[in-house]
Amino acid sequence: MAQTISPFFRSPFTDLTGGMVSHHLLGRCQRQEIRLMDCLEAHGLDRGMRECGPLIDDYRECHTLRKQFQRFMALVVAVGRAGWTSHTTRALADDYRSFG
Repeated sequence: MAQTISPFFRSPFTDLTGGMVSHHLLGRCQRQEIRLMDCLEAHGLDRGMRECGPLIDDYRECHTLRKQFQRFMALVVAVGRAGWTSHTTRALADDYRSFG
């Protein structure tokens, strides 16, 4: 949830305009965001940041795809070290399956 910022002063106006970016409608992170918002609504913002930690991590990963990019970069580094051969390509495919 790096893109959302809690306002310093809360008012009905900030409640209406707070969540302008969301994945609720047909986004690839729709389910994770709805679970996270339900949890935060149930616990409140301050306590929810502690209680909903795993859901926050799941949503953040879905939104940023950080782990997927790190796997890709590991493959790029491995190919750079080994060079492109058919044997290397098969080995990298096996390595990629072990990451997943």
